Order: sequence, then structure tokens, then C-alpha cells
Amino acid sequence: MRSIGDAFEIYAVGESTMMGAHTRPKISIPALVAAMFGGRVGDRPIVVHMLARAGHPLYAQMIAFGEANGLKMRGHTLL
Repeated sequence: MRSIGDAFEIYAVGESTMMGAHTRPKISIPALVAAMFGGRVGDRPIVVHMLARAGHPLYAQMIAFGEANGLKMRGHTLL
């Protein structure tokens, strides 16, 4: 996944809570944030990249984040 034009991109990492797995209806945290802003930040549309995976360790998601952004993650820490 590369940058989508002039979009405001949200990258979500985490597990089931980030994905909204424990809510009815299923509402993810990034979807709530996007809704709070009406799907836009200024004139930029919000695009959510859901990298969160239930039961997956954060390290795997860090690698997915790096790949989504074309980053070289060797020797770096994602906080």
C-alpha cells in the first residue's frame, strides 16, 4: 500500500480491540476516528489501512506497517 494521492492516511496496528471485534455492531477504532472527522481532514479524504490482526504478535504488524510504507525496518522501532 502506497500513499493515496493527497489522502490523510490512518494505519491501524493492534489486535481484536483495534479491529472492533468486541463491539456490536463491529466498529473499529480507526472507523470511529474517521467518522468523528466526517471522513475528511480539511479537504483530504481519510483512508484507513487496517493492519491489525487478532492473535498476531505486534512484531508481525510492525513488519506489515513497514512494507505498507516502503520502509526498511531493520534497526528501527515502531512505537
